[in-house]
Amino acid sequence: MKNNNWGRTAMVGGVLCAIGAASLFLACSDDPETVNTAPTADAGTVETSTTDSGEQVNCPAEAPRTCTASGCTSQLGEPAVCVENQCVKLKTPNCPRAGGAVDNDDAIVIGVVHSNRGTNKTAGDICNNAIELAVNEINKAGGVPQADKCKKSRPLAYIACDDTKLNADGTPVSADAGAYGAETLRNQSLDHLAGELKVPAIVGGVSSGDVTDMAKYVIPKFKTMFFTTRGSSNYLKEPEKAPVAALQFQATQDGTRLFWRATQNVEIQAKGLQLAYYQLETKLTADRGRPVKTALVMKNDAYGQGLGGLFYQGLKVNGAVADQANANFRSYSYRFTNGTDGTCVTIAQGGACIQQLDQPAVVADLEGFKPDIVIHVGTDENIIAPAPQYGLLDPYEKWIQDNNIAENERPYYLGAHGLRNAKLTTLVDGITTQAFKDDFRKRTRGFFPGRSTPASQDFFNFRFKPAYNDGAALIPGVLEGYDAMYVLAYTMAAASGKGPITSKSVVEAMPTILSGTERVNVGPQPFAATAKRLAAGEKINLDGVFSALDFDPQFGEAPSDATIWCIGIDPNSSKAFFNDATGQYYDSAGNKLTGTYACQ
Repeated sequence: MKNNNWGRTAMVGGVLCAIGAASLFLACSDDPETVNTAPTADAGTVETSTTDSGEQVNCPAEAPRTCTASGCTSQLGEPAVCVENQCVKLKTPNCPRAGGAVDNDDAIVIGVVHSNRGTNKTAGDICNNAIELAVNEINKAGGVPQADKCKKSRPLAYIACDDTKLNADGTPVSADAGAYGAETLRNQSLDHLAGELKVPAIVGGVSSGDVTDMAKYVIPKFKTMFFTTRGSSNYLKEPEKAPVAALQFQATQDGTRLFWRATQNVEIQAKGLQLAYYQLETKLTADRGRPVKTALVMKNDAYGQGLGGLFYQGLKVNGAVADQANANFRSYSYRFTNGTDGTCVTIAQGGACIQQLDQPAVVADLEGFKPDIVIHVGTDENIIAPAPQYGLLDPYEKWIQDNNIAENERPYYLGAHGLRNAKLTTLVDGITTQAFKDDFRKRTRGFFPGRSTPASQDFFNFRFKPAYNDGAALIPGVLEGYDAMYVLAYTMAAASGKGPITSKSVVEAMPTILSGTERVNVGPQPFAATAKRLAAGEKINLDGVFSALDFDPQFGEAPSDATIWCIGIDPNSSKAFFNDATGQYYDSAGNKLTGTYACQ
């Protein structure tokens, strides 16, 4: 028996009638006052059509549609589409942005979830722009071709929803609001995308925690593919590779894996971060002529505990196991409430209990411990934040400066990608003493998923920035979202000859972009010709701007390299910026640091 969830696909304008067969539909009409029955098509009728390539073919006549985007828009009084012969509003208060060929009756709608409100709105907008750029490029190249030459290529459309737990006015949702509490609005958006619009895939997610919550909700309920572009938690690599602190669920439904990752997972980050730590430890041990002291500071959330826990596994400091018995090592799990209640998080190294502390308590302990290296696994609150969050790096550095701590006792900072934040460059710009500013820059470096390549720079500098007049620095999710849309477009072309475009058919077509011998870059130039070849049954090996897209189908992810960055000063503006040109990067395939680190 057919599983109805697998049979769902979002198509603006609804269902194409069966070609060459008599069909009868009950559908919404272009006339909002009537419901019509579609006329039957004569099975012997043929029409001469010109294919996308200019080839003349004889095609069975199609019955006229009785449910169209224009009719639905007229009937509902706002932009609407036709899904399974029913009119559905395209937007909702929590899904305010749409783009691509939203008025085309053949379009395939993709769901997008990024922050439209709150502190991550700017990042969400930039990530949505990258997805929109890919959609526009694909549509300009002719859209997604189909295996059947009698069927038109299908353009893409997208609807972008908010992944925050905020009301429309930006205020937090009440914890007891609705059946899902604070999750209500976000789950309503997922219901809209997967349940009403029946999209074949949802792309996005800003934080690991949000990705966790959304994937755990939408995958089991709707069997909809979730393609994350920013959330890097390893929780979905069940069961043997999941970190201890992670919550698991079945990302594979009916034998089809539905969670896919366009971004770098925390397992890869932890390996690279450990190597960067050992290199720094070796340097400081030699420079300072003594064993170093190390502090690991982790945010108490899915990102912090997931990455921090994996980094902690097997970690050694001065050759000894990094646990509570090691006098040269301390670890902290920080939170944002006042006071301590004795609770702890249990992570690696024999189930060590790491007490959760307020940020001021962590800073106070660091002042007494005086570590030589501090590993930061957190986000912007890690740097500076108003009370009661307080921040960590900024107040600790002020204590160092105010107390004239000697240079050979000042800490070096090694940050996971959350440390790469505008608050950090703002902190540097605010340091008034030039010598201390230069010293702080020398002591600060980080690990950023992805690596600058000719393909990524070509995309970012020559396609993305001109399209949106955006001179902002590259952030997580931009390259990954762009890649994800091309992956979906190519796999949908390959799946076009095997029935409706669904989550299941897209996933089953993944081998067509992995197992070919010809390497093809994502982007507009090769798309039209390559997609037609995939629709005809050929295979390629797709390369992205973020990674080589060499997905492991068992876990739905592709290894990617990472940049080792430092903080530079722009000679024109005298402002701090994140400098990726350090000469060093993490080679994920070889699990090694490549190149020699230098910061200008």
